[in-house]
Amino acid sequence: MNNMQSNFQKIIEFHKAFGLDNKEEPQTEVFDDKKLVDLRVSLIEEEVGELKDAIKERDFTEVIDALGDILYVVYGAGTSFGIDLDKAFSLIHDSNMTKLCKTEEEAIQTVEWYKENESRYDTPAYRLSDDKKYYVVYNESTGKILKSINYSPVKFDSMLSN
Repeated sequence: MNNMQSNFQKIIEFHKAFGLDNKEEPQTEVFDDKKLVDLRVSLIEEEVGELKDAIKERDFTEVIDALGDILYVVYGAGTSFGIDLDKAFSLIHDSNMTKLCKTEEEAIQTVEWYKENESRYDTPAYRLSDDKKYYVVYNESTGKILKSINYSPVKFDSMLSN
């Protein structure tokens, strides 16, 4: 076992060892395999249920176990469906980081945009991020984080092209 493996690579190793579905290409027709899809969804739901139980019981050890197991079964669904979740996560992370403003001017413009265009947010404001690298725009009354005017939604095209 290689400790430098990503979590997703470890799941691929697990699937290969146990002879489980391990697809390297996106399985865009996976929805036709009801048995596989139902299994993968039920495994995720089971682990989420265990997390809820652990929280209700205030059992922190079981919370750790449930969260780890959720990751495990989600990664398992990824490899069964031919989705490289390392790549997907990276694309999502890069997109999420564009929710931040790089400059104070961008933050000011974003706040103004929300004031003029989004009445559901009654108190748009901004603050310096905790790491002092970005500006965070948020709705002051609710604490909800708002997206920068330069936000770039995630695109999975690179994962779907062969």
